Amino acid sequence: MKDVPASQDLRNLGGQMSFELQHRPSIGPTAEQVFAALDKAGIKLTGVTQYLGSTMKAAYCAGGRSATGVVVAVCEYQTADAAKAGLEWMKTRFKGLAPDANRHLRRGTVLTLNGTAVAPETISAGFAAFDAL
Repeated sequence: MKDVPASQDLRNLGGQMSFELQHRPSIGPTAEQVFAALDKAGIKLTGVTQYLGSTMKAAYCAGGRSATGVVVAVCEYQTADAAKAGLEWMKTRFKGLAPDANRHLRRGTVLTLNGTAVAPETISAGFAAFDAL
């Protein structure tokens, strides 16, 4: 898996995030498309913000939280293979840290929904909306 280049100078975190924002992949679905699908499925997010994609071996990540406590993260990758590798990496890396997190892959994008214990039916609806993109 080819990693997205990351800044070596952590003082330039804003620069790295700007780079990721400006170099988003086009394979899709985009984070905005995913958020719109989740909204249509009844998962209304607040505080949507960009995350540092390189920490997830992604080109770009963003997410937010719903009023019901569901945490949403969307990571975009340059290729479907990179997204698949990123998904496997997340499953391994966060196995014990986020046992309530569920992840799905769609083309070049990985959607993480965390909150099965607080809203299992919401999680199911969210993944159905994502899978339909």
